[in-house]
Amino acid sequence: MKIEEMDSSNDAVVVRMTRAELVLLKNALNEVCHGVKIPAFDTRLGYSKDVAKGLLNQLWDVIKKLDDLNPQRERTQIIANSPKGEAYLRKIKRNE
Repeated sequence: MKIEEMDSSNDAVVVRMTRAELVLLKNALNEVCHGVKIPAFDTRLGYSKDVAKGLLNQLWDVIKKLDDLNPQRERTQIIANSPKGEAYLRKIKRNE
């Protein structure tokens, strides 16, 4: 991750991220929104859950666009409920 540009007049930041970094951020935000119960979400995070879900949807959209640019890219997918009851990783090709 690299900060490309900062504008203090409107609190805007341009950040360059790899797809892997973007997926990590998306996964963390997904856990915050859907995986764990956070009492007083708004107070603890400083934003409402609806705002967080909106950002999560934007991250999903960016990842989908990146995948559409490179349809041959293999994705790593976490399978939570394998036949043996353990989590494992597998690579899958898009469009299969």
